[in-house]
Amino acid sequence: MLWVATSPRNRVVGFALMTLPGGTAWLDQLSVLPRWQGRGLGAALIDRTARQAHERGHDTLYLSTYLGVPWNAPFYERRGFSSVPRREWPRAFRLQFMIENSHGHPPWRRTIMQRRV
Repeated sequence: MLWVATSPRNRVVGFALMTLPGGTAWLDQLSVLPRWQGRGLGAALIDRTARQAHERGHDTLYLSTYLGVPWNAPFYERRGFSSVPRREWPRAFRLQFMIENSHGHPPWRRTIMQRRV
């Protein structure tokens, strides 16, 4: 599922992509063009994704992101997400992390986060 944010001229300036790996609601991608950041578009896209997850019967929205990068984990924490301890990851999360690792995302710099919806 994909949602987009548009400018007043109807140009796409951001998007959120939700997938359902292992039966979980997963915010797979969130991106807002740099010149459009700081206007609440990312937060609005997250909220829209969370509403859709809830409407589809999920109680939690998950994502994976980089630790210690200001526009990653801290950004999501300010929007109600918290890290899921690795010992609590179900198999689907471990598989997701393996896929991301194969795409060059180092696992020691990343975390999985969750937000109740």
